Amino acid sequence: MDAALARELGVSGRSPWQLLDGADADEDLTTHRLLCAEIIDGVSCFVATWSP
Repeated sequence: MDAALARELGVSGRSPWQLLDGADADEDLTTHRLLCAEIIDGVSCFVATWSP
């Protein structure tokens, strides 16, 4: 995942997202959808899906 895509998704730290992006090397998980992005008690919470 490149830095521009990380910014588009609202991600400040790319490492966990890069791990998820490479989790299934046999699939090209390029379709992504952000289902929820909230701050709860000062903690950023994200729910997202990836699919081929």
